[in-house]
Amino acid sequence: MACLLMVMLVFIYLFIYLFISKLAQAIGSIEAIAKASKEFILENTDLSTEKAERIFRFFRDPQYYLSPKIN
Repeated sequence: MACLLMVMLVFIYLFIYLFISKLAQAIGSIEAIAKASKEFILENTDLSTEKAERIFRFFRDPQYYLSPKIN
């Protein structure tokens, strides 16, 4: 019984470690996108100019990301 509990604790620890690692990677990616220029986004992705502009404005213009979006 003690061995089973120990194995379960190891699996839980591993799961938490992997989750935190992936979360840190995602946060780093978001920070990199937030700091990127519109030109950098256009050069390094296959996004259109309009979508690159939206991403750029989303991270830099509070009026843009705080206003409602109704399409």
